[in-house]
Amino acid sequence: MNELVSVVIPTYNRKHTLKRAMDSVLNQTYKNIEIIIVDDGSNDGTLDFVQECYGDLENLVYVINETNLGPAGSRNAGVNYAKGEYIAFQDSDDEWEYNKLEKQMELFEKHPEVGMVYCGQKWQEPNGEWSMYPGKIEERFSKTGDVFSTLLVHALIGTPTMLIRKDCFFEVGGFQTELKALEDYEFSIRFAKNYRIEMVEEPLLTVHKSSNSVNQQEEETLLTQCYILQTYYEDLKKYGLLDYKLQQVFFEACEEQLLVLFLHQLLDSERPEYIEFVKSVVNSCN
Repeated sequence: MNELVSVVIPTYNRKHTLKRAMDSVLNQTYKNIEIIIVDDGSNDGTLDFVQECYGDLENLVYVINETNLGPAGSRNAGVNYAKGEYIAFQDSDDEWEYNKLEKQMELFEKHPEVGMVYCGQKWQEPNGEWSMYPGKIEERFSKTGDVFSTLLVHALIGTPTMLIRKDCFFEVGGFQTELKALEDYEFSIRFAKNYRIEMVEEPLLTVHKSSNSVNQQEEETLLTQCYILQTYYEDLKKYGLLDYKLQQVFFEACEEQLLVLFLHQLLDSERPEYIEFVKSVVNSCN
């Protein structure tokens, strides 16, 4: 396969890490790519840096948002400029392995019916520790094929691991711009409801987590989880995962000291199961 892959890189004041991300894309063994940088209003000299280092690239498109759109809106904007049949996303502070796109495109060739191929990833925490993601999950859940029920309770797929057919991306409506965290998680759930997904188990991405990254926005993360509980309520019931999800988000809220916010979100939903869950929590505290 040699179809054009459009790589969308949203960035905001990441001049100091953008070269690492860009070079890992340019060093891919899969060469038929275009790169679309979506600058979300940077004021740290990002444009000058890109012009100086990459200004001679014929396959580079540089987009500057007129207003700040955030990560989700910037990715959607980048896809609108894409000429490729396939879309990949890279964050401006992460690194791809040199053969990431090649291995993912090989899976598309073997499984032409799928809409997305994702891969494993390595995380470098702010304290320097390393971890692998996604980790082990229960045997009843699958990481490939029909993964909709799995994704309802396990956030397996990070944005920079995705390689997607562009027509499928538009079919499911892109990223939810109202969400300020875990927008990639919600997108993957919605995507999996419509298309089968394959995975390269090998970690082909290194995520460099920082203390001020989106992943650290605990309150917004909890609100997105509550949005997922509300939006996919019927699906969670259908697969017998409603209690599982409630307990999961409950423990996350406790860990981040956001229990009151979580319980208020459940009460506002007015769903009987959620109200009963709140009552059980309150009774256990008395």
